[in-house]
Amino acid sequence: MKFRKPNCPKWDTCSAPICPKIRYSMRECIWFPDEEICAQIQRPWIEQQKEIQKQLEQGEVEWRPYGLQKKNGAWVLAPV
Repeated sequence: MKFRKPNCPKWDTCSAPICPKIRYSMRECIWFPDEEICAQIQRPWIEQQKEIQKQLEQGEVEWRPYGLQKKNGAWVLAPV
C-alpha cells in the first residue's frame, strides 16, 4: 500500500502526532500535552487537547500521555 499525502495546506510544516486526515494516527498514536495540535480541522477531541493544554498551564491537571479511543461511536481523548 502506497502512502498518499493528505490534502492539507499545513502538511509540510505540521508536527501534530494525531492527524484527522490519517486514520492510523488516530488509532495508534499517543499525544503528549506539550505537542502540536491540528489547526486545520475541528473535532471534539481536538477541543479536548486544547482544554488539556490550558488546564496544564494553570496547574489543574497532571502531565500525562493521551490516546484516542472510540466511545459510543465517537473519538474521545483518554489518558493511557
